[in-house]
Amino acid sequence: MAMHRWACSLGRAGGAGMRRHCSSTALAPHLARLRSQPQPLLRRLAALDHIHCEYSQLEDEYLARQRALQVELRTKMAVLFAARQGVVSGEASATAAQIKGSELKPLILESQIEAVDSSNGLPQFWPMAMRQCSALELESGEHVCTSRDWQILDYLKEISVRHWSPPPEDPEQAGLADDEEQEADTEVDDSEELGFALEFRFAPNEFLDHEVPPTLYCYAQGEVSLTCPPVWRQDANPTVVLKRKKVKRKGKPAEIVSSPQPTHSFFRLFNEPSIEDDQASDAAGLVSVSELHEQLVLPIAEELMPNATIYYMRALLESDDNEPTESAAS
Repeated sequence: MAMHRWACSLGRAGGAGMRRHCSSTALAPHLARLRSQPQPLLRRLAALDHIHCEYSQLEDEYLARQRALQVELRTKMAVLFAARQGVVSGEASATAAQIKGSELKPLILESQIEAVDSSNGLPQFWPMAMRQCSALELESGEHVCTSRDWQILDYLKEISVRHWSPPPEDPEQAGLADDEEQEADTEVDDSEELGFALEFRFAPNEFLDHEVPPTLYCYAQGEVSLTCPPVWRQDANPTVVLKRKKVKRKGKPAEIVSSPQPTHSFFRLFNEPSIEDDQASDAAGLVSVSELHEQLVLPIAEELMPNATIYYMRALLESDDNEPTESAAS
């Protein structure tokens, strides 16, 4: 992929810590150690330091422009995604300008270009797009969604991606020394990461609480920072199955005990990674939650989101059932 649309790292190739040493306050602790060096060497070091500071300034200017472009891109993409969702949900009608600017215009009768659209939108837009998105296939080649998942995803009415700023990292948790912590403090404003949130909204259904949309809060490169998992109805959680086994206790008859075990499901994406999950996944022969995050978060943000219309059209063309077309035109 040519560039990360929602997951641009805006990382600094030279290393933020190295560039900070071009300031007099950063160099001050080292001056005494350099004082004993020969003057010709110090002159050349001074020249190199000045050149490095010019490089750092040049890089900072470039990164500032890159960041501004990234923010502008996100803002404009959000407007387009909102317009698309309006058409999908039925809250907005197709406008004459949109129709005239489409390659599908020759298929639309002249009398219908200005018509008022009274349909319910495209109810199956997102699940149909997801079915066609090859980026949602695991490394094994199988689609991440199971038949049980699709029963729930049939109620999916919107996927949105929006800007999210990760909370400042605790220097103690990051293992920074005191001097590194002070250096980190000087970079907060300039290097604030452009994270993003992926939110899945559902229509009312029997499987989960639609008022609590499952959400992933991600760092720029797709690493999941926080999750808001679905609130499942009783016995509706597709990420676990009950395994029954016979347990014998000394002096007592054997009894059947049921215990929850993880099972393959798209919705495991909203679980928190953990050592326990890694062990349970390995024992069950499953892809771990952390691996699901690595394999799926960026494809959803960078492939499914911008190309959902193409995937939906592909689904219409490949389907033998014309029901989606009929419902959209009703």
